[in-house]
Amino acid sequence: MGAIIAFVALLLLLLGAVTIFLRAEPAKLAGTLRTLGPALLAVVGVAVLVGGREGVGGTSFLAARINEAKDVLLSNHN
Repeated sequence: MGAIIAFVALLLLLLGAVTIFLRAEPAKLAGTLRTLGPALLAVVGVAVLVGGREGVGGTSFLAARINEAKDVLLSNHN
């Protein structure tokens, strides 16, 4: 039941984002999109700062393990 509620909430959020995107003035939207990249970079920077080297290492290790699991699954599938 919780997954259904989360899915419906996500759909409503996406619908709201699309509505705002379609009704926005092009110049204002372009300005917002220009600042979005640096803002996301700042969020990632803060996450790395809070997580420290251990957090970055753990993320790298997790990505490597996921990639290894993907390779194993694909090799068994063929």
